[in-house]
Amino acid sequence: MPPLRWLRFGATATVAAICLAVIPFLALEVRDRLDALERANSDNTQWVLMQTEVEVLRLQAAILAARDDPAPANLEEVRRWFNVLYSRVSMLQESPVYAPLLSTPDYSSSYDGIRAYLDRTVALIDSPDTILAARLAEVGRDLPDIRAASRSMTLNALSDFAAQSDMNRESIAWTLAILALAVSVLLLVAVAAAIIMAWQSARSQAQARELRRTGTRLATIFATSADAIVVTGPDGAIRDFNPAAERIFGQSAAQVLGRDAAATLFSGTPDAPQQGALLAALRGTQAGTTPVRIEADARRADGTTFPAELSVARASPPGEGSEDLIVAFLRDISDRRAAERDLTRALDHALAGEKAKAEFLAVMSHEMRTPLNGLMGSIELMRQGGLTPAQAELLQIMQATGDILLGHVNSVLDVSRAEAGGLRPDTADFDLDRLVEEVAANQQGLAAAAGNRLRVLPLSGPIGQVSGDRGRIGQILLNLVGNAVKFTRNGEITVETERLAPAPDGTQRIEFRVTDTGIGIAEADLDRIFDDFVTLDPSYGRSAGGTGLGLGIARRLARAMGGEIGAESE
Repeated sequence: MPPLRWLRFGATATVAAICLAVIPFLALEVRDRLDALERANSDNTQWVLMQTEVEVLRLQAAILAARDDPAPANLEEVRRWFNVLYSRVSMLQESPVYAPLLSTPDYSSSYDGIRAYLDRTVALIDSPDTILAARLAEVGRDLPDIRAASRSMTLNALSDFAAQSDMNRESIAWTLAILALAVSVLLLVAVAAAIIMAWQSARSQAQARELRRTGTRLATIFATSADAIVVTGPDGAIRDFNPAAERIFGQSAAQVLGRDAAATLFSGTPDAPQQGALLAALRGTQAGTTPVRIEADARRADGTTFPAELSVARASPPGEGSEDLIVAFLRDISDRRAAERDLTRALDHALAGEKAKAEFLAVMSHEMRTPLNGLMGSIELMRQGGLTPAQAELLQIMQATGDILLGHVNSVLDVSRAEAGGLRPDTADFDLDRLVEEVAANQQGLAAAAGNRLRVLPLSGPIGQVSGDRGRIGQILLNLVGNAVKFTRNGEITVETERLAPAPDGTQRIEFRVTDTGIGIAEADLDRIFDDFVTLDPSYGRSAGGTGLGLGIARRLARAMGGEIGAESE
C-alpha cells in the first residue's frame, strides 16, 4: 500500500479511537443533567400538593381561633385561608400539569371530596360575620376529612413521582447508552470501511492485472476471429481492422485506418437507400439504442461486391474521457443467399405442383360429376317403367353404387375447394333442433339394420333458432353419425347438444357430441383420423368402406365456421 494511503488509514483510526473514548463520558454527563432537571420538576409538583394539606391546616387553625374569639379580624382570617385553599384547588384542576393526574382513580376521589366541601362551604364563607360566626362549627366539621384527603393525594404523589422519576432516569440512561453504543458501532463500521477500502485497493490492483491479461486475450480473439471486425469512432472513421477484415475486403489495415467506413467498405453513393440504412443504423447505435443487425452489399478492394451481414453495437471503453466506439462484426453471406435462392425456387416449384394437382382434381371431379348425374338420372327414369324384381334389384345396386361414387367425387371437390380457400360459410337463421333430428332420422334405418339404437339428447334443453351455415353443420353431423353407425354393432349411438358459455366476444357457442359404444380408436390414431385419405381397419372384415376424406373435410368445415372438432376414445 502506498505511504499516503497508510497515512490516511492511521488518521482515520486515531479519530475513531478518540470518538470511542469521549462518547461514553458525554453520555454520562448528559444523563446527570437530565436527572437534575427531572428532580426539579417532580419536587415542584410535590410541593404544590403538600401546600394543599398545609393550607387545610391553616384554615382549620383559623376556624379554631375564630370560634374562641369571633372577632371580625379572626373571621377575616378564616375567609383569607379559605380563599387561599379554594384558589389552590382550582389551580390544580385548571393546570395542564396536574389535571391529567387528578383524573386518575388514585386522586379523583380525594380531589372530588375536597372540591365538594369547598363548593358547599363557599356560601357560608361569603355570608355576613354573624352568620359565619354562628356556623363556624359546621365549616370546621369536615376539615379532618379534607385534611386526610389532601394527605392521601400528597402521599400518592410522592410515590407516583418517585416511581416516574426512576422510570424516566432509567429510560434516559438506556437511551443515551444505546445512542453511545450506536455511535460506537458506526465508528467501528467506519474503521472497518477504511480497512475494506484498503483491501479493495489491493484487490483493484489485482483486477487491473487481470484486465491487462483479459485485454491480451481479447486482442488475440480480435486477431483470430473468422468474422471481420471493424472498429470506428463516432465520426465513422476506421480505428481498427482485424486480419479477417483484411482478408474479406482485400485491403490491409494500414490502407483503411482513418478513412470513412461507409464510403470505403460498402457500395453505393451516400444518398443510396442502402447507404442510408447503414448510416441510420450507425446513428441509432451512437444514440444508445440496442445493437442492430442489418444486411448490406459490401465492396472489396477490386470493386466487386458481395452480400454481408453486419451486427453493429456501441462500446464504451472504461476510463474517464474515453471516446465511445462503434464495433461492427461482418460476415460474407454469399453462400447463404445462394441457398435461400435455391430454397425459394424449390418452394415455387412445389407450390406450382400443388396448384396444378388441385386444379387437376377439381377439373376431373367436375368432369366426373357430369356423366354420373346423367347415369343417376337414367336409372331414375328406368325405375318408372315396368321392371321385374331382378331388374329392380340390379337398378338398386346401380343406384347405391352411383351414390357412393358421387359422394367420393363430392368429397374430392370439397377438399379441392378447401385447399383453394373456397370454403365460405353461408350464414342464415335455422332451427338447430330440427336439423339434428333430420340427421338422426336419415341414419336411423342404417343404425337399426346394424342392431343399434340411435337417439338425440339435448343436454341443455332445446336450442331453438341459431345463425350459421345449416348445410355445412348438417354435413359435419351426418359424417360423424354415419361413422358411428358404420363402426358400431348392436350398441347405442347418442347425438348430444349443449349450449356453452358465450365466447369472449359474446358469440353463443353450441357443442355437438356423437358418442357410441363401438370398437373405439387407438390413442395413437386419434389425431391421424382427421388427415386426408386415412382409413382404419380394426375389425368387421373391412365391411365399413370410405375414402378417408370425411373427417378431414369435417375439420376443414368446422374451422371455416370458427369452430373446432376433435375425438376421444376409451
